[in-house]
Amino acid sequence: MGQALIYQRTEQAATIIAHVDMAVNDEDDDDANDDANDLYFTMSCLHHQDELQQAPIPVERLYNLARMADNIWLSLLASGTYAEDQAPLAEPTPGLRLVAFVNESHGTRKALAQEWDTVRSKTKVPLEWVADCPNDSRCPSPPPETIPEILLYRGPEHVAVYAGPQTADEILRFIDRAKRSFQIPAHVSPEEADGFKDVDDFVCIAHLQPSETSLREAFEDVAKKYWTEFTFGVVDTQAADSKVVCYKRDDASTHTSSSPDGLDSWLIEASRPLITDLSRATHDRLLKRGWPMVYIFHPSAATRASIRAQLSSFAKSQYASLTSVTVDPAYFPDLPSKLGLDPARDGYPAGAVHQLSNGRVYRYPKDRGFTPKELQGWGLDVWQGRVKPWTPPGQEEPKEEKAGGANVRIVGSSNLKVKNIPGLKIKIGGRERDEL
Repeated sequence: MGQALIYQRTEQAATIIAHVDMAVNDEDDDDANDDANDLYFTMSCLHHQDELQQAPIPVERLYNLARMADNIWLSLLASGTYAEDQAPLAEPTPGLRLVAFVNESHGTRKALAQEWDTVRSKTKVPLEWVADCPNDSRCPSPPPETIPEILLYRGPEHVAVYAGPQTADEILRFIDRAKRSFQIPAHVSPEEADGFKDVDDFVCIAHLQPSETSLREAFEDVAKKYWTEFTFGVVDTQAADSKVVCYKRDDASTHTSSSPDGLDSWLIEASRPLITDLSRATHDRLLKRGWPMVYIFHPSAATRASIRAQLSSFAKSQYASLTSVTVDPAYFPDLPSKLGLDPARDGYPAGAVHQLSNGRVYRYPKDRGFTPKELQGWGLDVWQGRVKPWTPPGQEEPKEEKAGGANVRIVGSSNLKVKNIPGLKIKIGGRERDEL
């Protein structure tokens, strides 16, 4: 028997509709042939319509959708007929669209609008801008907890919330992940693996034996949990050992694990950038590390990117014991004041270090530049006690630190090991201090 499929794709103001008839083998038919050549489809008509019409797609009859370009062609595999390792990597899934729900009076509106225009010029995925949330009828119900909110849809279905940095580059990377998202993790051939590892800033590929179950299940779980942030693939292998190999672009590092236990936490630490633009998705995660946080504020996405590039070597040298981030103050409006900063008065960029072990905050001098040399020199001044922490209004100045204070943890070493690089753990008399 045959099954009619209706496939649609939005291209700017028009919707391309493809009506497809696909033959489906009947499992009860003695003459049914499992050979893929017995499957066929015909495209009966193709036309444009001015308005978007929702079209049902029986996904149970559609195993894989390869791509749809201006000259539409489909590669259809009947469920149960093709092995999973034969499925090609996905291209844009039909009906994908990205919607920004904003409020015109909100301080983030202007910044996001500029980034949104850049994204629109570089992708064919439809973008929508809903400007008056929560009053606009197109806004989700209940309304988003945060404004602006960027949501991904596939047809009428809400697929995911984008919680990453709201810059054009990061949104475009998210769109690329969305195009691959109908198959999570993606099945990759050994020949494709070398190119696949370079498609994103952080890519994890599991090399799995057919009999491997525990690591496969753990990997599929983290892939489904974090696909909006990272890219995941699976390569079936006959090698002796199954393993997960992750590739991080910013420092060209490679990370390998073969244990399903703790794979989630291992992946999160392995994926941590040298220095990143702070987002809702990463803030709590970075705070949980417990190491001093270096915050650098600037409203310009381009300037923040320049600062990150300039401080990359510094962040790499302090990677284990500092967490360095740039911040768009529009998206974290309360954070500068919590760090004793008033950039609206004093100007940008503005910076501070929050020592999470004891709650102390050190404000970066307004007359210093954000270069590795100046930042490292200032950090050394902090460690040597030449810089006093900021005291919030109405609170007493902190007392001079004594051995066993709030930022001292007992460790086993009794050696004196002094480093002149800020951000390292300093072992003094059997105690380990979290210092800048």
